[in-house]
Amino acid sequence: MPIELTDLSFTYAQGTPWQVKALNQLNLTIADGEFIGIIGKTGCGKTTLIQIIAGLMKPTTGSVSIDGQIFFSAKTDRSELSKKIGVLFQNPEIQLFETTVEKDVAFALKHAFLTSSQVKEQVRWALETVGLDYEKFKDLPPLSLSGGEMRRVAVAGVLVIKPEILILDEPIAGLDPKSQDGFLKLLDRFNANGTTIIMISHNLDALAEHTRRILVLEDGSLIRDASTREVLTDSLFLKKHELGSTQVGQITAGLNNCNLNIPTPPLTEQELCAVLFEVLS
Repeated sequence: MPIELTDLSFTYAQGTPWQVKALNQLNLTIADGEFIGIIGKTGCGKTTLIQIIAGLMKPTTGSVSIDGQIFFSAKTDRSELSKKIGVLFQNPEIQLFETTVEKDVAFALKHAFLTSSQVKEQVRWALETVGLDYEKFKDLPPLSLSGGEMRRVAVAGVLVIKPEILILDEPIAGLDPKSQDGFLKLLDRFNANGTTIIMISHNLDALAEHTRRILVLEDGSLIRDASTREVLTDSLFLKKHELGSTQVGQITAGLNNCNLNIPTPPLTEQELCAVLFEVLS
């Protein structure tokens, strides 16, 4: 299900004294099975962009085409198209509301015209996919779980519809390092099985390890669209646009300041260790 944005713009409160242009003439194509990171300073339009891709907001001008269908066209069955897209917003655990884990995960199947046994099997599959034992967790109140477990239940509630596109807004924010690592490895598994993943994150280290392409937004415009390596090893670009840097980038800069010449900047921790081994030996 390729995604294509054409001359996409969005303005909040258009035609009023309070109008704000959030997105400006974006043109973008996302192929099947990509794992894309979106970065940019707060207020640059990241969340607005993913809401439009997910069909939750209509662009002011331009269009969103998914699998060849224009999302807001009168000829497109938006309800069917939406079933192929899963969205997980920031701090999704606060959206858990049912009395049991099973009911919460099953909520997305409410209008799926499935039998109770089919719903049960899909809920079981979703929970076990995110690493939670169905029998152990199904009857527990969601709010009794740990933060990492609640995040997994929230993800299961999105996966239960078996989306082909998974869109995430700061999915690892607030998780401890162990939970972050487990969650990101989970995303890697989905992506390896063909799921297209689009992830907003301020955690450049996570993006360096897991994504393959980065989109950079600034003041509603797409200022860079390149491989993860090209963007996150470009220290001058990151500094100019106040985007921070990866820990690997900081260590590399420190080593270069100590006259340990590293001509090709590493992207990941594994690459940094290999470079250090070569330099120091």
